[in-house]
Order: sequence, then C-alpha cells, then structure tokens
Amino acid sequence: MANVDRYSPISLIRSSRSRSLLSRDSEPSLRRFVLRYWCIEAPLATDGVHPRIFEELAVPDACADLVIATREADRENSEIRLFWTSSGPFSMTLGHEGTRLFGITFAPGGLAALTRSPPEELAAIGTGSPIELDRRWADSLRAIARAPSPTAMARAADSELARTADGTGLPERLQNALHSMYASGGTLPVEEVARREGMSRRQLERLLRSAAGTTPKRLSRTLRFQSVLRCALGPRRPSWVELAMRFGFYDQSHLIDEFRFFSGLSPDEFLHRTIPVSP
Repeated sequence: MANVDRYSPISLIRSSRSRSLLSRDSEPSLRRFVLRYWCIEAPLATDGVHPRIFEELAVPDACADLVIATREADRENSEIRLFWTSSGPFSMTLGHEGTRLFGITFAPGGLAALTRSPPEELAAIGTGSPIELDRRWADSLRAIARAPSPTAMARAADSELARTADGTGLPERLQNALHSMYASGGTLPVEEVARREGMSRRQLERLLRSAAGTTPKRLSRTLRFQSVLRCALGPRRPSWVELAMRFGFYDQSHLIDEFRFFSGLSPDEFLHRTIPVSP
C-alpha cells in the first residue's frame, strides 16, 4: 500500500505571541492515518501585556485535526475539539492565555477510518466544535492529555492510536490515488489519477467522497495551494510568476486570487503577518 509521507501540509499559522513547542511526524506505521502532531502555547505574560483569547489562523489542508486543549494546573479537565477541513481560512479559538493546544493532524480520510465514522457525520459537527467520542477514544485522548510534556504526549498518541489502527484502512486503490495526488502537489489531472488506478473519474469521486467527505477536484485544488504555500515559505522563494507557471495557474493574478481564497490574504500580506507551526 502506498504511504502518505510525501504530503506534509502547513495548516496552522501561529501569531508571534504564541510559541511552538512541538511539530513532528507520527510513527511510520500510522502515517496512512496520522500525518503529525503539533503543540503550541500562549504563555502567561509577566508584563501584563498578553492576548486574552488564544486565537490562531488555520488554512485549508484537506485534513482533520483533533485538538486537545489543556491548562498546566488542570490537565484532568482537558477539552477535545474537532477542526475539519474547510474551503477557506478560519480562526482556531480555544481558550485564554496559558492554554496549551496539542493537535493530531489526520490524513484525508484518516480520522473517519480510525473512528469508523462516516465523514458526513464528522463534518456535521462543525469545525472548532467539541466532539464526543466513544469510551475507547475518550480514554485514549485522556491518556494523551495527562502526559507531562509535548514530547510525551506525542509518544502517548503514537501508542494509543497504534492500537486503534489495527485492521483498519482506506481501500488500496483510493490510497494509491491519494498518493499520486500528493506526489504531484495537486497538479495531476483527476482523469489521470483515476486512470492509473483503473477507475473512471466518477468511481474515484464516489470512493473519495465516502472515505474523506471531499471530491478529487476540491482536494487537488487544496493540495496545489499547499504546494505553493510550502515553496513560498521555503529558504529560496521563487517569484510568484515562477510559482504560477510551476503549479499550472493561468497567470500570476490567478495564483493571487487562489491564495486569497484559501488564506484570506494576498501572498505578500500572508508572508509578512504569519509564522508556520510546521515549515
């Protein structure tokens, strides 16, 4: 079965007021479901100047994130929220200063496969909403929340999720099709993705919608935006004209319009105002 190692989205864009405590890949055997773990914190200010509410910008990545919000003084009463992929930017608002957020980023279709929940049920919860899971999942997430550090939380997540992953997975043809889409950065035509797996476009659409709650066209568009974002945040940023040509946009204006659609900002505004959690 193909893996998803080639897809490493940038989804959470933190402000300069918060600090990143962790960003690392999941254990290799889990990566068909879970891409990575991340942790950020809004520390208590000592000078009386601090944000009252913990809010961060998130951009679409076709993934789902389970976010565990804890406070150092009260880890037993953690809150679990679901952030489902969206068609545009949204604010991740979870608590006051001193809140620590530990996130589990699931690959497209990964959360639905692990929880054995139809994607439409998860999508109906609404992004940023508290989520109630069955007792097995609730116990696992509480065990992760009680870990003493972000690194320990990631280790606990690997252990807990590995038990859940036994015997589950996406259909192999769909997993291979997703791998082709990830590897091309969203530029491979949907018809070609389907042809490589011996499917029609309609068959691929049905498979992807039932497993991940999205369509090949929408996923390709999101993956292409993510490809541009990763290049723009890299050590040697090509010009916007170069990026437009590389990723199949009609011209620079088309790329800028697409960037604004997904992030709410022009490319230059975005680069000046934000810091990625996972560059």
